[in-house]
Amino acid sequence: MMMAMFLMAVVPFTFTSCGDDDDEKKEIPDDTTNPLIGVWQMDEEEQTSFIQFNADGTWRSLEIEKDEEPMVSGIPFSVTSGTWRLDGETLTLIQNLRFLDENPSIKKVPIIFNETKTAFTMDYIDEDAEEETVYNYLFQKIKEDVFEQHVQTYISWAESNLEGSWTNDINPSRTNIKKWTFYVKDKTVSLETAPTSNPSQTTRMRGTWKVTFDGLVVNFNGQKMIFDIEFWQSGGKLQIGLEDRATDDDDSYVKLGEE
Repeated sequence: MMMAMFLMAVVPFTFTSCGDDDDEKKEIPDDTTNPLIGVWQMDEEEQTSFIQFNADGTWRSLEIEKDEEPMVSGIPFSVTSGTWRLDGETLTLIQNLRFLDENPSIKKVPIIFNETKTAFTMDYIDEDAEEETVYNYLFQKIKEDVFEQHVQTYISWAESNLEGSWTNDINPSRTNIKKWTFYVKDKTVSLETAPTSNPSQTTRMRGTWKVTFDGLVVNFNGQKMIFDIEFWQSGGKLQIGLEDRATDDDDSYVKLGEE
């Protein structure tokens, strides 16, 4: 659980600040000999975390709840990604947040490799605790294909949960009422949009869709749209958040037909 909190404390990928933060962002490694490159696994009592460091300076992580009834909002998966840099024993992580509602910052943590470079320990200081607390994590190197297998499991899970109709008619600040319907069998999608002031003026679009590790990709007659997607449960109902990467517009949706 604490590893998830740590990754949530890392940073968004959209930078509006300047100065040192911009310098941090530009210095991206591209060295295939770096011992950090590869896939690492860390086990906790309630979840297993996997993180993949790539030679181009990007990273991806995926966390899986072990319990049959996961504690994190009932959702068994948590996925994040970003960029990284290793300076000696200091690892700098910058996170691509699903929803860009926090101020950009950078997280730096000390790591120590074992002699064979097949494991490393990471210290995380929880500065929000009443008393400063240091958590120590042990990551062990595993095969690359293990991570990809879990990614495919996550994508299948996300697509099966998206199947059906969703409405944003739960958001009082919305300007348009939207209804998404995702069909898994033929990977088609429909979007109905109507002004809140006049719901009878509905427009309809049809296209195709797919889920990737980094988001939901929708194509309406050649118009490609990419959304950051987040799942959670509220009041016993599954909900999603969609943020259009091109416009930063975001909205929350509840699945229709769920009691």
